Amino acid sequence: MVEWKRGERTELMEINGRVWGSLPLATASGIDFPARLVRLLLEGETEPAGDPLCRYRVGVRSRDLGRDLLWIGSVLSQVRRHAFLPLPARREAWRALLQLFDPRVRTDGFMWDDPLPALCSLRQLAPKLWRKLGSRRAEDVPA
Repeated sequence: MVEWKRGERTELMEINGRVWGSLPLATASGIDFPARLVRLLLEGETEPAGDPLCRYRVGVRSRDLGRDLLWIGSVLSQVRRHAFLPLPARREAWRALLQLFDPRVRTDGFMWDDPLPALCSLRQLAPKLWRKLGSRRAEDVPA
């Protein structure tokens, strides 16, 4: 990713060597930018025959499973991180949990053909989630 500042003079702001954050959504929708880049660099091929860039699945959503689960855990346990912020109702957490099973929803880090990275992430996430669910303080419990 390259970022430019345009004004009286155009200046280079940043060259970022990593791919953009929404790449998992593009890949889940059927546009595999990393594979296309490899083909371009190794074979000089810009577009495979019969596979125009404009063919993709509409309606696919991408979620961060770890953050979603932590949010759901916080709402279900009704633990407030900041007293001045309102807490959603538990039904919102249950609705969000059910939405994770929507076939149009993909997670950023889980792929059926390579589940190990996601399993490792879940292993790291489990203690945080356990603390959230088990950390109800007396002042946080509704009367």
